[in-house]
Amino acid sequence: MREKIRRGTALLLACCMVLTLAPLLAMAGGGGALPAGGGTPTVTFRFRDYNRVDHEEVVPITFDVPIPATVLDDIMDRAGLDYGEDTQVYAFWGWFTDQELEDSGRVRATTSTSINAGQRRPTLTTCGSPGFCTRYGFTISEALFDEYEQDDTITLYAVWSIWGDVDDDDKITFDDWLYLAQWVALTPNTHIALPAGNVSRRSPHGLLDDASIIQAYVALFPGITLGRPFCWSTWPADLSPSEPPPDIPPIS
Repeated sequence: MREKIRRGTALLLACCMVLTLAPLLAMAGGGGALPAGGGTPTVTFRFRDYNRVDHEEVVPITFDVPIPATVLDDIMDRAGLDYGEDTQVYAFWGWFTDQELEDSGRVRATTSTSINAGQRRPTLTTCGSPGFCTRYGFTISEALFDEYEQDDTITLYAVWSIWGDVDDDDKITFDDWLYLAQWVALTPNTHIALPAGNVSRRSPHGLLDDASIIQAYVALFPGITLGRPFCWSTWPADLSPSEPPPDIPPIS
């Protein structure tokens, strides 16, 4: 009799444990079930730094909760591609999935002198995967995770552009000015790498200025550094804010 009571008590305790743990397991990784593989959901960030060294950072995530800005700040700092004490020349384009980069069919030549040598490039006009377009603050839902995950992780690749290189051909020419001007004018079938065009750091309101800045840069106007905050009213330093910008020579 005592043995039956002991077994019954053990069975009751086991049932209680299952009922207690089930909701906790369902909440693991955010407001939904665990990934199909049963592990903790993660995002694997892959990026290249200024010295062409490739890095990988695996970050656990919670569904529908923004990835901490400190995590992405650290990745950007380690990449070292923003302006600092040394002049850097790269704009952050976005985070892209492996499939997006494969589907574009675009690859930078290994002979390129930029950090993008040998790397796959996104399709022009593409910002990044749904939910991954911004540099900071994106969230990943369970549905989005299920769409892109492999082995309980989503792998995202950081893609960088040369400031001003809106046609993403690894050089800055009058073509870049023309393409950006056409894009601002809503010319059909104009495809560009838009983040690279924000050379004044004032977009979306400064794009028309951005086009003229790129044109002036290619025309060798002094004192213009693409990708640094810039306004014609302060160019050069002794130019009165009330004076109009200088005339830019026409394209020959």
